[in-house]
Amino acid sequence: MIKFDKLQGQTIGILGLARSGKAALKPLLSSNIKVIAWDDSEEILNQIKEEFHDQSENLLITPIEEEIWSRANAFLVSPGIPMYYPAEHKLYKLAKSNNIPLHCDIEFLYQQMMNTKARFIGITGTNGKSTTTALINHVLKCTNVNSEIGGNIGAPVMALNSLDRGYYVLELSSFQLDLLEKTRFDIAVCLTINPDHLDRYDTFERYVAAKKRIFDNQEAGDFAIISIDNHTTTKIMNETIAKKKAAVIPISKDKQIDGGIGVIDGILYDDYKSKKQYDVSNINSLMGQHNGENMAAAFASCVAAGIEPDNVIHSFKSYKSLPHRMDLFHTFNNINFINDSKATNADSTYWALQTFDNIYWIAGGISKDYGVKLLKPFFEKITHAYLIGAAAESFASVLVKHDVPYTIATTLVNAVSIIKSQNIESGNVLLSPACSSFDQWKDYQERGDTFIKLVQSIWHK
Repeated sequence: MIKFDKLQGQTIGILGLARSGKAALKPLLSSNIKVIAWDDSEEILNQIKEEFHDQSENLLITPIEEEIWSRANAFLVSPGIPMYYPAEHKLYKLAKSNNIPLHCDIEFLYQQMMNTKARFIGITGTNGKSTTTALINHVLKCTNVNSEIGGNIGAPVMALNSLDRGYYVLELSSFQLDLLEKTRFDIAVCLTINPDHLDRYDTFERYVAAKKRIFDNQEAGDFAIISIDNHTTTKIMNETIAKKKAAVIPISKDKQIDGGIGVIDGILYDDYKSKKQYDVSNINSLMGQHNGENMAAAFASCVAAGIEPDNVIHSFKSYKSLPHRMDLFHTFNNINFINDSKATNADSTYWALQTFDNIYWIAGGISKDYGVKLLKPFFEKITHAYLIGAAAESFASVLVKHDVPYTIATTLVNAVSIIKSQNIESGNVLLSPACSSFDQWKDYQERGDTFIKLVQSIWHK
C-alpha cells in the first residue's frame, strides 16, 4: 500500500465511494490524513460507516452542503460523477469559488510518486484501451519489468503497490483525463478517437480535447504514441509533433509508416526500432483488425520502455484475451461462442462482426450514438440477430430494411433459449451488444458472466 505522506496535515474531500473513492480511504486514513466523504447511495454510505467505524477521528461522512467541505485542501472525485456537463456540479462550483484543486485518484498517485523512479504509461482512445493496457502490462511482466496496472481497468490506482522503479500502466477515460493537473506520462498512448460519451460532453470537440490532455505535461525524453487511422488522431499527432517535446511514434492497423509501427494482415512492421517484420497472425487472443492497432500501440510502448522488439513479440504470444472482449470461451461441435459484452457501442461491435462469419448475433441494451447504422457493411454476415433490451425495436427497424433475419428476444436468457431451440449445426454465436448494459444489468461484466453461464449450462459436452 502506498503511504501518502505528502498529504499529511491536509484535509481531503472524497465524492463518490463506490470504487476509486473507497479505495482511496484506506491509504489516506493509514497516512493519518483527515478525510471528509460523501456518496448519493445510502447503501454505500452504510457500508463505509461500518467498515471504517474505528476511523471516526479522521473520517467524517457528511453531505457536501456542510461548511467543512469549503475548508478542504483538495477534492478527490469519482470519474463517474459529471462535473461540468450537462450542468456544473455543486462540488465543482465549490471548488472554483474556494480555489480548491479537483482531481481524480490518478493525480493523487502521481503527485505522491512524481519524484521517485516510478514511471507512468497512460493509454486512452475510444476503443481498445483495456486490451492495449493489459497487453503492455503483460509484456512488462514477461520481461521482468516491475509494473502495476490500474486506472479504468483492474484495481483503482490508490490501491496499487508502491514502486521503487518500474511502470504504472494506466487506462485513462476522458473523465479521468479531465481531472488531471500535473500528471506527466513518460509514455502516452492515444488510440483512434470516435464519437462517444456525448452525454458528458456538449460537443465531440470537447471530448477530443479531454483525450488530448494525456500529452499536456510531456517533455523531452517522453514518448507520444498516436494512431493515424483517422483524421482526429492524425491532427493530434501533428499538433504533438509541432510542440517539439515528446518523441512521436505513429501507429496504424492498416498501413506501414515511416518511423512508426503498422500491422497489416497479421504482419507487424517495425520501422521505428528493429526495421523488421513480425508474423502475429496466429495469436488467437489478438485476432481481428482492431487488435492490430492494439498490438502496434503496445509494441511501440514497450520498445519505448527499453524492451527489445523480439522479446515484445515473444511475449505477445502468451497473452490471454481480456474477459468480455472477443473471448471465444466455448466450442460445441462446430459452434463457437464468443463473449464480447465489453462492446458497449457500435464502433466496438464493428470489429467483432468484421472478424467472424455465419454470425448468430445477440445485440441490444441502451444504444449510444448512431445505433447500428455503422455496422451495415457486415449485415450480410449475420445469419440471425436476437435483439434484447431498450434498443431492440430501434435495432429491428434498421435490420428489417436490410433483410437481416431477427427476433426480438427482449432478454439475454430468452435469446440463448431461442438459439438453442433452433438447433443450429455450425456458426458463431456472438454476444456483442453495441450498447451499454444498464437497462438490465449492473455492468457489462455481469452481462457477459451471465452469457457464459447460460451457454456452458446448455451446450456442455
